[in-house]
Amino acid sequence: MGKTKRRPRKRRDETEEEEEEEEAELESATEARKRLRRERNKEAAARCRKRKVDLTNKLQAEVAACEMVKAAMQSEIEALRVQVRQITRTAAIRTPDK
Repeated sequence: MGKTKRRPRKRRDETEEEEEEEEAELESATEARKRLRRERNKEAAARCRKRKVDLTNKLQAEVAACEMVKAAMQSEIEALRVQVRQITRTAAIRTPDK
């Protein structure tokens, strides 16, 4: 039988050091993923807040426009009521009493 070369055994300290390095690399990768996720979340939150502000501004503009239309309609209603009263008086004057 031929002799096979054996790899020299690593000392326990070397194995522990390698494991610690691997753990550090994993932690570093995990931290990088967390940091990237936080950045994306921060950007998404900023977009969400901007959409909310934009929607609020749009709705406030719509409310202002509706209030202007309402005021114009109320003025028109009042003018029409005045006309109705005038026409009613005129009709009452022209109608002969029986």
